[in-house]
Amino acid sequence: MKTPSKILIDRAIATPLAWGANLGARVLGHILRRDHAVDPDAVRTIAVAKLLGMGSIVQATPMLRDLRRSFSKARIVFVTSQANRGLVDRLPLVDEAIYIDDSNPTALAASTAKATLELLQRKVDLYFDLEVYSAGASILSIASGAKNRAGFYRHSAKFKKGLFTHLSFFNPRIHVSAIYRQLAAAAGATPDGDVEYGPIALRPEDREGLTASLAKHGM
Repeated sequence: MKTPSKILIDRAIATPLAWGANLGARVLGHILRRDHAVDPDAVRTIAVAKLLGMGSIVQATPMLRDLRRSFSKARIVFVTSQANRGLVDRLPLVDEAIYIDDSNPTALAASTAKATLELLQRKVDLYFDLEVYSAGASILSIASGAKNRAGFYRHSAKFKKGLFTHLSFFNPRIHVSAIYRQLAAAAGATPDGDVEYGPIALRPEDREGLTASLAKHGM
């Protein structure tokens, strides 16, 4: 499924649902009055979602390192599209991944429902949504059942206020890796050290595939 189709589905279907979920979250928040303070020792499962953008996932690895350091008892579950599997499966900082098939609308609906069930089964304590404008990604964050949900805020995505317990303003003038680390800090992580990307694990078959590809082209 091409990007314009994904945007159309997000705006036509997910955005109205996000506003509805926003109202529901506000009502429940008023009734339950849950404490959204983050205790690092109590966090056992962290979900990080970046559905689109392989480059953005690489830029998120410094944030993953901050989360690993700050929440040492937690497992990190990465939620992304099936197209990014080749990269995410090679990130040692990720304990496990949940993949969404967005090849067509039917597959998107079915795999999103499956991803929601998998997140509920894992009892997510802390959820990070790295998408900026996606209403669908915001709905997934609240459907995960996570007590604390961190995401980015822009004036053009006002439906996020109420859906997330921790919001950080997305400033496009700042390098994206720094913005991701800022979001982690907003939810209790402690950024430490210089930006360091990766690592990305290389398997024997990766080297063999590259060698064969180069040989095929006489290189």
